[in-house]
Order: sequence, then structure tokens, then C-alpha cells
Amino acid sequence: MHYRIIIISERLAAEDIDIHEGVQVKRVVGNVGAITIEAEIYGITREFNASHLLLAVGRSPNLHKLDLNVAGIEVEPDGILVDASLRRTFTTQMENLGVPGQVGCA
Repeated sequence: MHYRIIIISERLAAEDIDIHEGVQVKRVVGNVGAITIEAEIYGITREFNASHLLLAVGRSPNLHKLDLNVAGIEVEPDGILVDASLRRTFTTQMENLGVPGQVGCA
């Protein structure tokens, strides 16, 4: 699992939020605050009852067209390097430069 995903997963787990990966959602029914999700996880169909549902659909970073190395930004195949607080790990002359979560995902 990627380092950034581990950080986010740990924070959500600390708030008693269940995380299920590798899920193919088949059906969602119910109303706000009381929903049922039918999903297939690694070939096994399961049903979940929940008050909320967050779907996170993975995408690959599209950074190769941005020439970020010109600005001194370190890029790995799976994104920009960040630390445990999701801050950039590289130094650059652009001190106000942030690392948005959606960079290059268009």
C-alpha cells in the first residue's frame, strides 16, 4: 500500500471508519443515515449496513506532461513525494508550493 494511503487509512480507522479495498459495488439501497451496500470483494458477495458511504475511485497520476523536475519537484511513478503529514519532502525556490491531491489527474 502506498505511504499516503496508509496515513489516510490509519486516520479513518482511528475514527472507527471501516475501509474495504478491492470492492466492486453491486447495489446501494436505503435513505440518508441507513443504507445497505451489496458488494463483491475478491469474488465474495457481502452486504454492509452503514450510515454513510464514501467511494474512492483510484486514478493514476498524470504528471509526466508537467515537467515538474524543472521546478525541482521530485516525482515518483505513483505521484509526488510527501511526508507523514502529506507535505512535500523536496525543497524548491517556490516556498508557497503545495501538493494538491488532484494534481495531474485530469
